[in-house]
Amino acid sequence: MNPKLIRYAERIIAILLSALVLFFLGVRAMHAGPLWRDEAATVQLAQLPMLSDIVANFQHEAFPPPFPLLIRTYVALFGASDASLRWFGFAIGVTLIAAAWFSSRALGDRGPLAFLALFGLNATFLIWGTSIRGYGLGCVFLLLTTGLTAKAISQPTTANAVFATLASIASVQVMVNAIPLIAAIATAAFTVFIFQRRFRQATVVCACATICALSFLPYAKAYLSADWKVVLKYDADFFSLWDKFRLALEERSLLMAVFWYAAVPLIVVAAIWRWWTVRREKSSVETDLLLFLISVSALSIFTYYAFLKILSYATRPWYYLPLLCVVAGAIDLIGGMLAHLRWIKIARVLFAITALLFLPFTLWKSAHEPLTDIDVVAHKLEEEASPGDLSSIHGISPLRSIDIITAQLPGSPFRR
Repeated sequence: MNPKLIRYAERIIAILLSALVLFFLGVRAMHAGPLWRDEAATVQLAQLPMLSDIVANFQHEAFPPPFPLLIRTYVALFGASDASLRWFGFAIGVTLIAAAWFSSRALGDRGPLAFLALFGLNATFLIWGTSIRGYGLGCVFLLLTTGLTAKAISQPTTANAVFATLASIASVQVMVNAIPLIAAIATAAFTVFIFQRRFRQATVVCACATICALSFLPYAKAYLSADWKVVLKYDADFFSLWDKFRLALEERSLLMAVFWYAAVPLIVVAAIWRWWTVRREKSSVETDLLLFLISVSALSIFTYYAFLKILSYATRPWYYLPLLCVVAGAIDLIGGMLAHLRWIKIARVLFAITALLFLPFTLWKSAHEPLTDIDVVAHKLEEEASPGDLSSIHGISPLRSIDIITAQLPGSPFRR
């Protein structure tokens, strides 16, 4: 196959994938419906009367004060309606696509083919990454941190180190779940510089990681002293965490999980083989970047597992969005680096074409599914409630009353 034709195909397919993700983001913004419980809690926190109230109550969320303050600013500018806030989620999705392109182009690739296929067309991202929570924006900064750190390794300048540090600080300011992943990225960069005996750069990595950790310190006491969280604790084991992680991969689509199971091992094995063959070239930028990205892919899984094990919460699929983002980002950058190998280049293009052709069918239902049907319940109450209804269920809690009413709505379970 003509190399020029393949390069042209890479760029065109990356643009088509981006357009497809944008299309589904738009569909999702128009059909996600009213805010569900956790989203409403975030907006309520953001709209507390005083800023000091936000600082006093943020520990009930996984997002430090900068995120609710961002929502507060957005609401002041564009309103607090459900429709307005859904377009906030759309904007976050667009920003993520831009971050993926930036990271890909920073290392000389023609487009984030693997990332758009594995993460952009993943129902978990489409549903939860665009919700009014900090996961989507946190993923944007995690992706930028991965790409900027890789750029800093290939071009170890002060400016690149500063930009990577700023992105890492932004990620932990938006989302607590970013902490173990930033630790994995920093450890991977430190490993590369130690392996190459570049001790000055290794010291810089430690300094940057320390600055990032110190930026989170003002929130640490509030989170650690929250004694109410004991009611959320349970004995999290590997199998329970793996089950929820699998659900995050398969959200509404077993086919997406197949794409992950096929792409990640293939790319990682190819990267390890390539690194092993060129590792003696101590001045090789390719060697350094491959070691960094392989380490990020592996370490992020271990650090995030340790984080969830310590947290000991009953996890949900959206908890794994940050991990999926970092792994997909690292895999995408590896694929771009190995694209000079003819078989990798062809396999990459075929993988992206397959995703382009088949994954949209698995997303259509998810894109249209509302996060809550409380608006249906409210409408039903408006139509059929009468003054004597409450006395007929006297002594039953309001939530139980809603359960009773909801049970009469065929095909409309109270989902979230």
